[in-house]
This record gives sequence, C-alpha cells and structure tokens, in this order.
Amino acid sequence: MADFPYVQIWVADFMGDTQHLDCLESGAYLLLLFAAWRSPECGLPDDDRKLARMSRCSLKQWLRIRGVVLGFWTINPQDGRWHQKRLDEVRRKAAIKSIKATQSAQVMWLKRQETWSADAERRQSERNANHSHNQTRYDSSSSDISTDAARGSALNGGSAPRATVPSVKERVTALAVAHRRKLASSA
Repeated sequence: MADFPYVQIWVADFMGDTQHLDCLESGAYLLLLFAAWRSPECGLPDDDRKLARMSRCSLKQWLRIRGVVLGFWTINPQDGRWHQKRLDEVRRKAAIKSIKATQSAQVMWLKRQETWSADAERRQSERNANHSHNQTRYDSSSSDISTDAARGSALNGGSAPRATVPSVKERVTALAVAHRRKLASSA
C-alpha cells in the first residue's frame, strides 16, 4: 500500500481523453490508474498476466485491449515499469504536499512542546514560590497583618491555628514592612 490513500481525478479530462474507449477499455484503464497509484513506484509491471488481473480482465480480453489501454502509458527504462505521465505528476505534487504538511506539523509540535515546557516551568516556579512563601512566618507585631493564630482562633472556635494562604495584599504589605524595617535598621 502506498502512502497516498486517494488520488484526485479530473473527470472532464478523463472523459475527454477516453471518449474513444469502449466500456471494457475505459474500466481497465481506470483500474490500472488506481493500481499504479497504490504501488510504491506509481507504476505497473510489464507483465500481461498481472496487468490482465489488475484490470479485471481475462488474459484473452486483456490481449485484445492491451494496445489501446497501454497507449496512455510508457515504459520507464530505469525501473522497467509502465508509467502514466499525468499520474506521475500528480503523485509528485502529492508527495511534496505531504512532506510540507509533515514538516509543518513537526514545527507546530515543537512550538507546543516549548510552550508546554515554559508553562510547566512557570507553574513549578509558582508552586515553589507559594510553598516557600507559606513556610515564611510573618511578623506578628505588625498591626497590618492578621496572624495565623488570630485567624485560627476566630475560625476554629479557639482551637489550634489553621494553615491559611495569605492574600496578595497581605504579602505585599508584609514585604513593604520588612523593607521599611531593613531601611530603618541600616540608617
């Protein structure tokens, strides 16, 4: 099986090129186009028995229509197979399109990996920052910040303090207080 599961058929061109063929010849030609498309080299063997089988004809029928049907094909001296010029061109374009799509998908995948990686690093940094921040004790002498103990006693009816995450305002205030103290102590 080839890498290309479908082939584009230009009906007007096909009909125009095959008006002189009868039903058996036209059907055999179309089946041979499909067989060549599915082959890795986009060609047909130079073997009348195989060509008859591919075109779904008896050998006697094939030998009668062979000249007319193979009039659309030429033997490629490099591989010894029958090739149809237009089919080879369509296959070449499909291969180029497939390569470009594969490359585009790989680039997109790499960009996603970079984004996911960056997002994962950012999330990990945030988790690390939150974890280390939650471990930090706040100065209980500051009147601007409620202590965990005060929260715990109010929320738990005087029981042991409950672990809480300070709000952004509390964190900023704590940093400002710490900064002011550092400046005051160095002066």
